[in-house]
Amino acid sequence: SGRPPASHGELVRALAQARVLAVVTVARADQGPVAVRALARGGVNAVEIMLRTDAALDALSLAVEEADRMLAEGGPTVLVGAGTVLSAAQAREVAARGARFAVSPGFSRVLASACREACLPFVPGVCTPTEAQAALAERLSVLKFYPASSMGGAKGLKALADPYKRDARFVPTGGVTQDTLPEYLALPNVLAVGGSWLLAADSEGRVDAEETARRAATARAAADEAPAAKLLPGNCDDPWAAAPALAAQP
Repeated sequence: SGRPPASHGELVRALAQARVLAVVTVARADQGPVAVRALARGGVNAVEIMLRTDAALDALSLAVEEADRMLAEGGPTVLVGAGTVLSAAQAREVAARGARFAVSPGFSRVLASACREACLPFVPGVCTPTEAQAALAERLSVLKFYPASSMGGAKGLKALADPYKRDARFVPTGGVTQDTLPEYLALPNVLAVGGSWLLAADSEGRVDAEETARRAATARAAADEAPAAKLLPGNCDDPWAAAPALAAQP
């Protein structure tokens, strides 16, 4: 892809509009674009390709190319990013392959710094107040709540998020289902919800495009019925603009 990473504001606005982030694991690289097109057909236009298989990086490249192709054909704008980004090297690699954003199950200043250097919007994972405050200290105000179901589900997120209702918005991921999706979307501090249930694939790794599109459409309908996302005034600000000075503080 010749396009640069998304701006932080572009990512936040896209997630606020989508309300659902498709979390995709593919065993075959050629299924990345199939997944993106099927999800978009169902109305889910934000996709995270997780780096959990040997095929993931190539699937990411092909998925980004597919998103570019769809846009050129007059289709929807689909933001394709990388998930399970654990290291600075991976952050640089996914940026080089055209990822529009990066998501990690946890937070580290090293990873945040690498994303800053690549101008790559970064959504770190947190599940405790200490982790949330460490991310907020780097001006990262959009945080992944992970693993959501294991950490108390929507009730757990409400308890964690309440002290930060003026500072952060959350993307709960991990164990979310179509049935529990509305519970998360009803929380005022939730920007979007990440879900792996949207992707349907067989035992050989082939994506079932029809079923994936159907699941995406069902999730999209639930998102349309939920309250609109409530952005904070600073959510769309570039966190990297002042991050180096903040990072230098003890």
